[in-house]
Amino acid sequence: MGADGHRHAIEAARHCDRLYLEPCWSHAPGGRFARVAAEVDASRLLFGTDATLIDPASAFGAVAAAGLTEALAERVAWRNAAELFGLPIRP
Repeated sequence: MGADGHRHAIEAARHCDRLYLEPCWSHAPGGRFARVAAEVDASRLLFGTDATLIDPASAFGAVAAAGLTEALAERVAWRNAAELFGLPIRP
């Protein structure tokens, strides 16, 4: 996808209740994940790295630089995946 290809992902996520987005891109311009997180339902964001193909630091950096609230960062880091896969969540 081009530099604004993430706009298509945002639009698709708005129209498909089974589409989840994550921050892994082979080329991640600054601010892209922040824009996605601002426009997509928070429950539809997962953390993914595509490790072995792309340095995981890129995805981590995209999330860290997004300026997410603590609650949203927790959802992206693990809580959404735990809920999606039906894993037990302990307080």
